[in-house]
Amino acid sequence: MYIAEMQLRQLTKSVPIAVYFIALFGFAFQMWAGQNYGMFRDEFYYIECAKHLAFGYVDHPPFSIFKLWAWIGIFGDSLFSIRIIPSVLYGLLIVLVSMITIQMNGSSFASIISALAVLSSPQILGISGFYSMNSFELFFWALLFLILVMILKGADKRLWLLFGIILGFGLMNKFSIGILAVALNLSMYFTPLRKDLTDKYFLAGNLIAFLIFTPFLFWNYLNGFPTIEFMSNAAEFKNAEISATDFFIAQLTNMGPVNSILWLVGLSSLLFSKHFKEYRVLGFIYVVSFLILAGQNSKPYYLSGAYPPLFAAGAIALSSWGKGWINASIRYSALALLVLTFIFISPLSVPVLSPDSFINYSDKLGIKTEESEKHEKGLMPQHFADRFGWEELTGKVYGAFNSLPESERASTLIYAQNYGEAGAINYYGQGKGLPNAISGHNNFWIWGVGEKDVRTLIIVGGKKEDYETVFEQVIEFTRTDNRYCMPYENNMPIFIARNLKQDLRSLWNDIRHFQ
Repeated sequence: MYIAEMQLRQLTKSVPIAVYFIALFGFAFQMWAGQNYGMFRDEFYYIECAKHLAFGYVDHPPFSIFKLWAWIGIFGDSLFSIRIIPSVLYGLLIVLVSMITIQMNGSSFASIISALAVLSSPQILGISGFYSMNSFELFFWALLFLILVMILKGADKRLWLLFGIILGFGLMNKFSIGILAVALNLSMYFTPLRKDLTDKYFLAGNLIAFLIFTPFLFWNYLNGFPTIEFMSNAAEFKNAEISATDFFIAQLTNMGPVNSILWLVGLSSLLFSKHFKEYRVLGFIYVVSFLILAGQNSKPYYLSGAYPPLFAAGAIALSSWGKGWINASIRYSALALLVLTFIFISPLSVPVLSPDSFINYSDKLGIKTEESEKHEKGLMPQHFADRFGWEELTGKVYGAFNSLPESERASTLIYAQNYGEAGAINYYGQGKGLPNAISGHNNFWIWGVGEKDVRTLIIVGGKKEDYETVFEQVIEFTRTDNRYCMPYENNMPIFIARNLKQDLRSLWNDIRHFQ
């Protein structure tokens, strides 16, 4: 590992200073934009998970949760604090892609082009704009690709051990990175790298990755394999159906027009150019990953991690086209187009504009974001809409709770339909005396209802007639109101349901909702 450390140090010194400035700008830009809207739905859930540390959760492994738990313990859970980690990872991703470019014998200019490709990618911008396991996943993919390129260039085979360690932690962050492991193992058969399939360090690296991942598997076993149920339900009921053609078109639109030219050039070069023969396995990995994800009706952004070597190869190929003034024209045109892409497209990915300004801007460009889930579309795309309405929701719930006689509050809980609502109520309800919100959604179901003797529920959403079967009295207290949030979160009734006819715990299995 000492050899790898020395190589990485040398690579770090080889990265042009301009790349570090681009990375620093990327970090600062994400931090600034991230303060313009509120918390994202999933961030509330991650904060709740950090209050319940475990080796697994219904919908994700624990790596990002342990990181968040440690971070919150030191720096708190404010919006500013939470957004630092994904912003740092975004900056590191820019540097890693440049390192991959240099390691593939790219020039300094090519490394700057690849850095700008990351900066200006709408999909990568959006993923890195809030705290989630996805920003970690992009980092893990890029780091694994860098190590793989070092191995392809003849580095010590013991690097497979480091590859396995990083892959293991990547799996403990999000198991979809296993797509990279599967694609690599299949792709190796078609390249000279096939000889490493029987290498002791390669095999040991695979074993290490599996062992690091086993606590999550063991947690699933102890809890009845909820992740399998979650994935099955999400594929059937949640994820929008998408054909392989639409999946490919989504890669073009989500990566942006100029970036798509770059990655297509990079993919073609990796697959067919003799100058990239030693790196051909990187092209095969993308193709296999694409086929696996498209065949599983996956969300298009799941493939985002596969682009670093394509950006690198595309930047290298583009930088070598033509001679003299033709070459200079191509290179500086590419640089200018990537900068312009960032300027014009970034407002569609991160909160640069006010909501009304965004709606007008999007309409003028004629760009409508395609959603990857089955639901009614709102005024704003989901990655923006899911940052609105939460404080107002909590205020309405607080009003309902505060309307109860003091004697009744002791036996009252709040029930929400999903983890976003429950997490938001718990986050914004801190210090207001509200009881913790419960839900049947994903890990909230596992956390249960607690020990309180519950007679009254304040219920967010749903239908009155459904609740009247288990409560003696159900009244609609108020409704939510926020025009920018997702339509299914707007105009929701908030009920006060009294005199539960049976113990809430006896109903708990019936409201489990893993999706």
